[in-house]
Amino acid sequence: MRAPAPAAPLPSAAAWGWLALVTAGEVLKDANCLQPWWNWCLSAEGRMLAAERAAAAWTEPPLPGQVAYEQAKGFAQSWLRGQPHKAAIASTMFKDRISPLQS
Repeated sequence: MRAPAPAAPLPSAAAWGWLALVTAGEVLKDANCLQPWWNWCLSAEGRMLAAERAAAAWTEPPLPGQVAYEQAKGFAQSWLRGQPHKAAIASTMFKDRISPLQS
């Protein structure tokens, strides 16, 4: 017997491509509100959809990082402030960048 999906996707859930969006408030009101979703997840339809989405996730390349210069500069400065061996790390990074150019 196939377990039906408990309800139509909410607009907020559909925006993320999710089937459901259950708030903490809903769970606090009724702890059993998740049971229909859990039953659907364990159904053949739910497992098939999960497998399809998992396979699709591996075929889509990740988005390239978009970091502004100021963000990268701030990250580097804060990282260096917290490193006890920053001179050794900087030296290794510099050698790693130069070695491909020498060959």
